[in-house]
Amino acid sequence: MARGRSVNVFAALLLAVVLASASACSADDKEGSGAAPAADGNAEGGKPAKSPAAPVASVGQAFELLVVEGGPAAFRVTVAEVRLAAEIDPFMMARFSGTVPPLPPGQQWVVVKFELTNTGLERASWTPQHVTVDVGAKKFTMNDAESSVANVYNSALNADGLPTSAFDGLNPDLTGTTYGVWQIPADAKPTTLTVPRSSGLVIRDDTPSVAITVP
Repeated sequence: MARGRSVNVFAALLLAVVLASASACSADDKEGSGAAPAADGNAEGGKPAKSPAAPVASVGQAFELLVVEGGPAAFRVTVAEVRLAAEIDPFMMARFSGTVPPLPPGQQWVVVKFELTNTGLERASWTPQHVTVDVGAKKFTMNDAESSVANVYNSALNADGLPTSAFDGLNPDLTGTTYGVWQIPADAKPTTLTVPRSSGLVIRDDTPSVAITVP
């Protein structure tokens, strides 16, 4: 009888150990069964991450452009100067043989000087034809009349033998200048210049535009 009792006690202990091990495994399975975080989501429930914002440069800071219209070309562009004026620079006018339209009442000129380096492999041209001057949310584009005023400045560069990308273009590794001119209300001040992706122009990192802040 004593031997039978000891066997029963041993069996009971063995059963207790087996049950305890099974309980521990079940608890581990429950802890490991939680949902894994989304691989490509953000912290907000696995929603797709937002696309990166357009790059921002400032006056005096270079950015890269890739021109694909008419053949590949690349430029490093810097907005060198943004100037507000009620009249065209007489020094520039003295080197220009054409005529320019008068400035409408209540308007002012915005004259922007761009410096460019051709970082491509062939001679190429670029003008700020599609650049907008922004006053807050309002965007001002360059029309034909304003483009003719820009030619005053670009013709002056050409007359003085200075390299410009506005006419014949720039050879590889050559740095030159081109001007853009816009009209905005006389009491307005530009906040940014926007170089959009359009007309064969591609921003180097494939973003839709570059915003240049104006101090």
